[in-house]
This record gives sequence, C-alpha cells and structure tokens, in this order.
Amino acid sequence: MQSRLGLGGDAAALESDVLLACALRITREELLIRPNSAAAPELCELFREFIARRCTGEPVAYILGVKEFYSLRFAVNRSVLIPRPETEFVVEHGLGFLRQRTAGHGPLNGGYLVLDVGTGSGAIVVSLACALRKESGEEGLSRGMFIGLDCSFAALKVAKSNALAHGLEDHISFAVSDVLSAVRVKPERHGAVLIVSNPPYISDSEELSFQISGFEPKCALRAGEKGLDVIERLIREAAPILRQKGPLGALVMEIGAGQDSDVRCIAQREELTTINYIQDLRGVKRVVEVGK
Repeated sequence: MQSRLGLGGDAAALESDVLLACALRITREELLIRPNSAAAPELCELFREFIARRCTGEPVAYILGVKEFYSLRFAVNRSVLIPRPETEFVVEHGLGFLRQRTAGHGPLNGGYLVLDVGTGSGAIVVSLACALRKESGEEGLSRGMFIGLDCSFAALKVAKSNALAHGLEDHISFAVSDVLSAVRVKPERHGAVLIVSNPPYISDSEELSFQISGFEPKCALRAGEKGLDVIERLIREAAPILRQKGPLGALVMEIGAGQDSDVRCIAQREELTTINYIQDLRGVKRVVEVGK
C-alpha cells in the first residue's frame, strides 16, 4: 500500500491501523494495547478487502464510511465530497457572524436563517447547528431555521442521515436546489441570514490526484475554466438577500487559492462591498465573507 499510493511509512502504518481497527470493530487505542490479539477469519478477510480497496486509491473515509469533521462523525459515501479540515473555517466564521448578532436585534432574539448551499454530507450545517445548540440550548437553536440545499438526491440522503445521527432532524430541513434557485427567501422574516457554502472551485484543467478525481463527485469539485462558475452564480443569487439585510446578512464560503481577487470583483459587481478573507493555516485566503 505504501509504494502503490506514494505514502510515507508513518502514513501507511497509520492508515493500516485505522482500517484494521475498523475491520475488527475496535478502536485504534484498543488495537495498540492488544496488537497480537486473535481475530475471527471473517474479520481478517474484511481487513484484506479494505487494504485491497485502499490500494486502488479509494480514500480511507469512503472505505470506513465515516469522516470526522469539527470533532463530529459524519457518514460519507461516493455521493458526497469528503469533508476537509479547511472547511472548518467556514463553520468557525459562520458561528462568529451569528455570535456577533445575538445582542439587541440579533438572530437569537429576532430569529435567524442558515442556508447551506451544496450541503453534500451536511457537515457544515450540522456542525453549525450542533455548536449553536451547545452554546444556546434547544431554545436558542429553535429560533433558527436551518436548510441544506443540494442538486443531488443521493447527497441529500447522506445529509439527512447525518442530521438524524446528531439529533437535528427536527431542526434542519433539506431541499433539492441548484444553488439558490429553488429557495424563496423573505429576508424581512429573519433577524439575520447566513449563507454558507463549500462550492466547487477547481478549474476544469487543474490536475488532481486519482485518489480525488477517481472517487469524489466531479460536480462537487470542478467549476469551469477558472473554477469560478458556481461561486459567481452563488454570489449573484445571494446578492439581493445580502443587500436587503445589510449588516445582518452574510455569505461565508470556501474559495480556491488565488481566487480572492476574482471573488472581490464578482462581489463588487453585485454592489456587495463588505469583503473579508480568512486565511488557512498555510496563509492561503481560503474563506471569504461577503455582505453589503
């Protein structure tokens, strides 16, 4: 597995441990404590199947069927993009936006709307709802309306299962929508409106490793010649809502490296002049907040 996938020794050993622990239905910690424990033949065969799948390049998250994100476990399959650590910046900044507006006429007093565009596994909207429930309890959570949007029925099935797994089935609704086309938002009904997204932003010509291009859904990755097709449409469709809400409206989304200038130009064409960037741990402008 190490040579076929180009993994370092430590990375290959870690992946093997994770796959073995899953096959044996124990934690990795238990595996490390009892490394020589006997296992049933069918579990050994399952481990061999896991390794064979990994050697084809299939991501570990798809083999296990789960991925941790924002300290929560999410079911994943090949219908959805695998949640990545960089996207946690979208959750953090979205939470910051809502926290700043909890006083006076803010969202927890006047109600708030959260729209997750291209929800995929539901990682962003479920993480936001879990964090808000932890901070403000069921009462604060119940004042919000959470909607996950995706053009894929298969992705929405995964997202619904994750909302149910985290006890949020009564708080988050899901709808089939190509960007915001199927949603009719009346901003005046909500104290604040937060639109969050990890849209596809990779150009059609950019090379990707087979572990990504061969397994993850293309529609969640690629977005035209410059990787801006979906971003541009999302900003355009969100603009009327953001202009009406003023400081109580924001679009927080992940973008690709080097796309910040183009995103600024697109936003300014829509008369959206509040544009803030959040850098990832490598100093890349990875998340943008757009508003009036």
